[in-house]
Amino acid sequence: MSLTGSGDLASLLWDVFRGNGRQVNGPRGPVTLIRSANGGDFGDAVVLAHSVNEYASSFGGQPPRARLPALLRSELEARGGRVFNPRGQALRDIPDVQQMVGALLESLDPGGAIQSGMRLTAPVQRYFAAFRAAYTQYAQAAPDPNQPHGLRDFVEAWGQRRSQGPDRWPREWPILELCFTLLAWFPRLRDDPEGQVHLETISRAIAQSATFSPYRALILTGPAPHDRRCVESALRDIFAPLADSAVEVDEEIVPSIPRDRLTIMTIHQAKGLEYPLVIADVSSDFSRNHPKNRFRRFPDLPSNVASMEDDLAPASEVGPLRQQRTALDRTFDDLVRLYYVCYSRPQSVLLLVGLDKCLQYATTIKNVATFWRTNGTWPWVGPFAGNRPPPMANSIPLELL
Repeated sequence: MSLTGSGDLASLLWDVFRGNGRQVNGPRGPVTLIRSANGGDFGDAVVLAHSVNEYASSFGGQPPRARLPALLRSELEARGGRVFNPRGQALRDIPDVQQMVGALLESLDPGGAIQSGMRLTAPVQRYFAAFRAAYTQYAQAAPDPNQPHGLRDFVEAWGQRRSQGPDRWPREWPILELCFTLLAWFPRLRDDPEGQVHLETISRAIAQSATFSPYRALILTGPAPHDRRCVESALRDIFAPLADSAVEVDEEIVPSIPRDRLTIMTIHQAKGLEYPLVIADVSSDFSRNHPKNRFRRFPDLPSNVASMEDDLAPASEVGPLRQQRTALDRTFDDLVRLYYVCYSRPQSVLLLVGLDKCLQYATTIKNVATFWRTNGTWPWVGPFAGNRPPPMANSIPLELL
């Protein structure tokens, strides 16, 4: 079976879980790969990769390159499917998070008047500006609800510490309560499983700051200078870490991933789990034999872990035993074990995906994930006439999915 792009992979998944299946060549002839008749859905498949990042690093001010998880998300959403990958982007780069944090910033410090007098790092200042701009653009669209008041009116009233009802403005207000009040205008963060993971990260940053921040994540109304210092404390202890990507996303708060979502996770995350269909991303990032990516596929130098083991060996009783294999051999062992975990996750079907330059038989891009041996030989290479069939690890019928 040949896949030539993320669109083909999305098409395959759509045929399997929403269509009439996809016919493939099995060890006993053609078989149909199709969802289980007993409630089969995208939740029966998983994409495993070395990294779940949806975008590569940006260099020279250029837009970041979309990786396979982002391309697959786009292709599936164009067909009406959904993906669950809450760690695919840095929290500070997610549009809904930017809009929500921007609304919080404008509520606490309208126009950045207090922020401008603080000594914050350049990245934090840049992202604070991006958050405020994202909120401004979102508020201009007048999202529902607009009665009894809209988002912009609420944020402006909060910035002026002015009550919109008959009650007087309280002397102190928890920022966490403000965050949950704003949820009325951010349905994705409120209702979507991925959005709920992102909301938990924001609310956790606010709640944890109450344990060490001088003002316990509270906004005070008078007397001076506490009305200003409480805002400075919030900007420094809550929002600066969010802008600096210092707060980790915890996707384990979702007890079970929705059945209609395709899960994307790292190989380490999948340890101990099994899925009927496992899609292993073995080479979507490797277009050439570049030294910068050899550590992920066919290392030519020991890893930092193996080098540290050598450094500590004289001080450890097991050190000489570990050193019976060289540091480079142990580095290969770690990669082999990683992909053993990956390839032992499927219950029925394992699909390897990657760039043709790494998967074709004439490739010179060595990769442990495609079964290159540590001595540089490859069992897939050899004289062969015609279209070479894919290797079959066993004779498990594909229709068991």
